[in-house]
Amino acid sequence: MKYTSLKINNEDDYKVEIEENGSDVTLTFTRSEHSSYVSIHYYVNDDKENQQNIELQGNNGTWIHTIKDLEKDSHLYYSYTYKKLVDVGYDTKFIKYEIGAS
Repeated sequence: MKYTSLKINNEDDYKVEIEENGSDVTLTFTRSEHSSYVSIHYYVNDDKENQQNIELQGNNGTWIHTIKDLEKDSHLYYSYTYKKLVDVGYDTKFIKYEIGAS
């Protein structure tokens, strides 16, 4: 069983950490300030037509989502939409992550 933890992004507003555990990947989105919502958008390999868009439930500034049964060497593309306290929603750029590469 493989387990890795990797910090992918560390912007001023947020950070994203990835944990790989076997064929499962857990993405953790953290903000130091309040957000009224956070959604994750992701697809595997080049299958944009099957993109998943999921509104996440937060807990003390942290939003977590696990994607199960990913194959080694596949590519996970993910981004987030989040809302600052009084502003409109912000979209992060899509990040590419290779399963099993770390």
